Amino acid sequence: MLDRSEYENLAAAAKKFYVQKRKESKLQKALDTALKMVNELKVKAAALTAELAEYKSVRGQLRTAGLEQQNELLWNKLQKYETVIERNDLWSLFGSSRKINHTR
Repeated sequence: MLDRSEYENLAAAAKKFYVQKRKESKLQKALDTALKMVNELKVKAAALTAELAEYKSVRGQLRTAGLEQQNELLWNKLQKYETVIERNDLWSLFGSSRKINHTR
């Protein structure tokens, strides 16, 4: 049998243990919720990263294709203009007596 002081010490320890377990339980629930949110955010971030990469890829392809096509068109026009200038001996009107050397 326990004497009164031992019983009170045991009861106080049991109360402390119970309170500690409740705090731990609340903290564990909060941690579980936070981890779930982190995982959801990771999934969203991965999806957004993939979407951004696809957007950049498509945008880059469009820009590159458009610029290359426009560049080709301009080079063709320039060559036609230079041919007309050369054929009609009009280089003197442009401040140069010879054709401009262009490199592609």
